[in-house]
Amino acid sequence: MLLFSLFLLIFKAFFFLILFITCISFLGVTTGVRKAYVHLLLWLFEQMAKLEKETTLNDTETTPEQNLEQNSSQDSSSKESTPTTPPQDSEKFYGIIKRKWSRNIENKLAEHVGTSNVHPLAQKVTKRVASHAKGLKLLAEEGNEINDAEYATIKVLAADTLAFITSGIEAIIEDDVTQRFEAAQLPTWNFLSRSRGGLRVRWYSYFIWAVGAFIRYGLLFPLRFSIFISASFLMATLPALVGYIPNESFRSCLYQISMLMCMRMCMRAFSAIITFHGEENKPKNGISVANHTSPIDVMILSTDNCYAMVGQRHEGFLGLIEKALDRGAHHIWFERAESRDRNAVAKKLQEHVKDPTKMPILIFPEGTCINNTSVMLFKKGSFEVSSVVHPIALKYDSRLGDPFWNSHRQGYLSYLLGMMTSWALICEVWYLPPMHRLEGETSISFARRCQRTIAQKGGLIDLGWDGNLKRTKVPERLRDEQKELFYQYLVQTTPICECGRPSNEQIESIQRGIHPEVFNNDREKSFEEVDNENRNE
Repeated sequence: MLLFSLFLLIFKAFFFLILFITCISFLGVTTGVRKAYVHLLLWLFEQMAKLEKETTLNDTETTPEQNLEQNSSQDSSSKESTPTTPPQDSEKFYGIIKRKWSRNIENKLAEHVGTSNVHPLAQKVTKRVASHAKGLKLLAEEGNEINDAEYATIKVLAADTLAFITSGIEAIIEDDVTQRFEAAQLPTWNFLSRSRGGLRVRWYSYFIWAVGAFIRYGLLFPLRFSIFISASFLMATLPALVGYIPNESFRSCLYQISMLMCMRMCMRAFSAIITFHGEENKPKNGISVANHTSPIDVMILSTDNCYAMVGQRHEGFLGLIEKALDRGAHHIWFERAESRDRNAVAKKLQEHVKDPTKMPILIFPEGTCINNTSVMLFKKGSFEVSSVVHPIALKYDSRLGDPFWNSHRQGYLSYLLGMMTSWALICEVWYLPPMHRLEGETSISFARRCQRTIAQKGGLIDLGWDGNLKRTKVPERLRDEQKELFYQYLVQTTPICECGRPSNEQIESIQRGIHPEVFNNDREKSFEEVDNENRNE
């Protein structure tokens, strides 16, 4: 009897709490409890990070006598030295390696040589005129003759061979593409076992982890799960009921109110703190494009505005939600592998954009989830439909929970459960001014310009790689493009082909770029000076 009374009391508390949350979600107000909770967590994590750093420094600080005693006591025959790794709590450590040679090669093969985007490492080219001149002298003494064309070719190939090989090894260890499809490594532990990774953890950190696990699983998760179930039930039923209203304008108004309420409830189930910037640029119709990290992106944006959605048709729980939403508004779901679906999507998009009374349509041009460290190639399809798009940039703070969804490793339900057992969700959203296609600009260039704008505003890395590489192998076409870039680079820097001497514009471009010594007018003068020095010796 006592247990039943206790259960009834808890049930009543949950019921009234969910009813209260539903009311404030409908009104669009907040109590400030989540912000205070998040600020407390961030302060605690900062203190723990400082303590961890001080402890690490104290462990590494030793006197010269202690170092000498330690070195003398080690047996070199039985103990091998292990390579040191960068400290995990360093904010400057973002990956396994720095990949400086890869950056060097990428800049060498860039289309516009000598622009401001050239990496500083690529501009520090060491001139080896003296050493090459000595080598030419030795070859000449042996009876071999090397003209200027052969010299330029040998010089470039010899200088770049090791760089290209090193760049390839760096790409094997850690490339720029595949790591975007995995959860990003945190510099410090956030007391979530899923993000433990290879971080060093002190014994007292496990005590905080145990207390935090009790709070997250014992207190927060039951409440969050109840809120999410209630929001999902409303999301599945309200659009279906609204869909029976014959008046389209009244139906659209009720649908927007119900969706705003449901999405705000869902975000409270994740203890989400969302900050919106640039409210004056909030889209009212047309096409909106945003970078993509997880399906939660839609929920986050829908807490402030209602959108018609375009996306991959899913199965299971996510498929049920898609069908429910489709009853109350005009959404577009498709199969990515079906070419007929792609043609139908383009036609529906054009019809949707032409109707100013319809909600803005939300598109994620990347086509897949990225771990919120970069923005990958935007598909041109959505930029062919309309000459005006409304870009939106999303940036997550992963310190209290990583929102990235790796669909290859976990289903949607398990992902949602993981988010509900995280500390919180922090996200910033920027509504950017609408972008117009320039006169004579192609849809591809328009998409790239929009991609760069979103990446710059969100502080993300702008990558020109296709997100479909997450599901497919690298096509032969991309490999051929890299070969073509290398060939064009050799054409500009060496007389390796029979295409004649480069034009004056090409020579000036190269002199301003990363290989100014290749077409240096003073090169023969340098040879003579070195030869004179050798004769004097």
